[in-house]
Amino acid sequence: MKTLPLVIVIFLCSISNVFAQNHQADSLKVALTRAKQDTEKINTLIRLAGAVEGNNPDTAVILCNQSLAMSRAISWQKGIIYSQYDLGIFYEIKGSVNTALAYEDSALALSEKENIKGKLSSIYNILGNIYSDQNNYSVGLDYYFKALALDTLVLNHAVADVYSNIGLNYQEMGNYVKAEDYYFKAQRIYETENNKEGLATVASNLGNLYNLQGDYKKGLESNFAAEQIDSSINNEENLILDYQNIGNEYLPLHNYKKALEYGFKGISLSKKIGILNNFYSGLSNVGLTFIYIYEADSTAKGFTYTLNNKQVYIPRAALLDSALKYEQTSIIYANAVHNKVGLLTATREIGDIFNLRKDYKQAILFYQRAYDLADSINVLQEKMENARVLGHTFAKVGNYPLAYKYLDYAISLKDSLYGEDKEKAIGKIEAQFDYDKKFLEQKKEHEKEVAVATEQEKRQKYVIATISLGLGVVLIFLTLLFRRYKLTNRQKKIIEEQKKDVDAAYGQLNTTHALLQEKDKDITDSIAYARKIQNAILPSADTLNECLGEGFVLYKPRDVVSGDFYWCHKVGNKSIFAVVDCTGHGVPGAFMSMIGSSILNQVVIENKTYIASDILNEMRANLLKQLQQKGQEAVSRDGMDISLCIWDKDKNTLQYAGANSPLYLVRKGINSSPPQDPKLRAHGNDMLEILPDKQPIGYQEGKMESGFTAQNIKLQKGDYIYISSDGYHDQFGGERNKKFTSRAFRDLLISINDKSVDQQKQILDGTIETWKATYAQTDDICVMGIKIS
Repeated sequence: MKTLPLVIVIFLCSISNVFAQNHQADSLKVALTRAKQDTEKINTLIRLAGAVEGNNPDTAVILCNQSLAMSRAISWQKGIIYSQYDLGIFYEIKGSVNTALAYEDSALALSEKENIKGKLSSIYNILGNIYSDQNNYSVGLDYYFKALALDTLVLNHAVADVYSNIGLNYQEMGNYVKAEDYYFKAQRIYETENNKEGLATVASNLGNLYNLQGDYKKGLESNFAAEQIDSSINNEENLILDYQNIGNEYLPLHNYKKALEYGFKGISLSKKIGILNNFYSGLSNVGLTFIYIYEADSTAKGFTYTLNNKQVYIPRAALLDSALKYEQTSIIYANAVHNKVGLLTATREIGDIFNLRKDYKQAILFYQRAYDLADSINVLQEKMENARVLGHTFAKVGNYPLAYKYLDYAISLKDSLYGEDKEKAIGKIEAQFDYDKKFLEQKKEHEKEVAVATEQEKRQKYVIATISLGLGVVLIFLTLLFRRYKLTNRQKKIIEEQKKDVDAAYGQLNTTHALLQEKDKDITDSIAYARKIQNAILPSADTLNECLGEGFVLYKPRDVVSGDFYWCHKVGNKSIFAVVDCTGHGVPGAFMSMIGSSILNQVVIENKTYIASDILNEMRANLLKQLQQKGQEAVSRDGMDISLCIWDKDKNTLQYAGANSPLYLVRKGINSSPPQDPKLRAHGNDMLEILPDKQPIGYQEGKMESGFTAQNIKLQKGDYIYISSDGYHDQFGGERNKKFTSRAFRDLLISINDKSVDQQKQILDGTIETWKATYAQTDDICVMGIKIS
């Protein structure tokens, strides 16, 4: 106990130097004095706050409040959002959860109001973190999935970060299978981007997951992998955490010397770089190791370990004294950085020390403090654990009412954390995430069917009402003829009543008509939104330019949404591109196109399949599985036709594979020598058609044993490559309303070969519009042309 004042003095001296040691903060302070524009000053204040948050969250809060005040003074909404977002993070670090939530909710509301979408995903992610840290896993998952809904169209590090957080969420819930699955999803994206910091984080998370499952050796391997990556990129702050995790992995393996070695490594590195944010946890881990050593062998006289390259011997009787000093020092540093979770951990472990000394009065005192801390920051897992140890300790001193009370608390908290209702809520969130993808497409078709049925029913009722009314009038007329001299006054009254009924019927009909118009608008709006979603999965102009170079795409859906789509992806100096014609058009075709695009992304981008025939084979297997097509018992015969090419720009070769969809190569004099391959067909002197496999991507009876094949083509400068769906040449029109035909399409491609790609697209578009004239478009149209330059 006498050493504590010295520790405090050392701490105060070290914390005063932390800001000076932060070179990034120093450079930002200089930039702040030189900033001229208000927005530049605000951005610098926000960056400066982020630079000091790890060591001094109070200073970070002050800086961010300044940026918030300046942003409000000039009504700069983006600055307000970013300042509130960072304040939420800093207050969470300080343990002020309600304040953190208030700032994040305010940033979220303003982002949605001003339609500033750049920060939405990050805000959802932080809200997910805050709620998950409070053990409110279902709400946390809901926010994570909202973040994913914004980012899944572009698989980048932001999506990987959310996947990693979802994995942590499932890990805390004890669902280790799903946790590992989401960690691996994040890992694949980080590998694609060569994001080493992200890969190190995933490796560390997997190490902790394997530790919880009792696979300590595998956990150790993962944490060593994280250490190796962080060392290679000189990420010293994360190295501190790696050392702590490795030390913790050695504890259940009873290798206490190694546990202390890595514990001291983490403490030493924290001092070296002036990072106090995780210093307290390193001290607490060393204290915990001494507790483990004390409990491991009651017959041992002492323990020898290495510290600063010197052998240190500590008698067994002094192990708990050393553990207590480290835990007390940990409390000082946790208080300094306002980390209540660290304070909670060290306080509970001090309770464990007094419990081992059989000083139950002191043990209860520290367990009660830890329980109250857990309750104040709503960390249910720690609250449950402290309630459990309080219950057992009260039982040891014979206070059975309090023992029963706290053990009952522990059981209730366990049910709250892992109960069936919690699992159901989370399952509901996951199901909702999948359901929302399909809802828009299904909603249009269903409401259309309901509207048609309702209109038919209304018309039928109207006809019946009209006939009944006519018969009634005739009957009344005949009755009046027979009794007109007696019933004149009564006739007038009846007619007036009937007129009121007719007016009411017409009024109801007008109301129904207005409701139908409103429903039709809702359905049309839903389809328009579906079109936005479909357009979002198509490659952008920049992506097409990067993949194809000099080329064009003529894309003309028959309806608002399309069953045709085009796709491309660049890998090194290889460009992979395709035109896909899915079964149907409109909403059903669009739904199939979403499935087709997703499968292409999985096979090429995730599975890294770069052989054309293998890509088509994997696509067919994946589609059969998703649509549950099983041979003779298959109900669905849905599928797609495709032309897929892999252009190796270094070798100037083209690899092609097709399912019912050919490729056209146009080159001057290419057919001077007739082709011998049966899959090559000459058209005139300048066009070569590469024939596809006569089978679709999907089920076709008698074709399921046949794999797809690929053709390799040596390209020359000036060659033109064309791939398309069948919509262009199947379009009806002309004077006799006949198909445009494949032959006319090929002749047109040959005739425009000397034009630029932009002119070719205009000619193709103008020709088909002239051919179609007043006739309806028959099918979706997609034509892709590439010039080899």
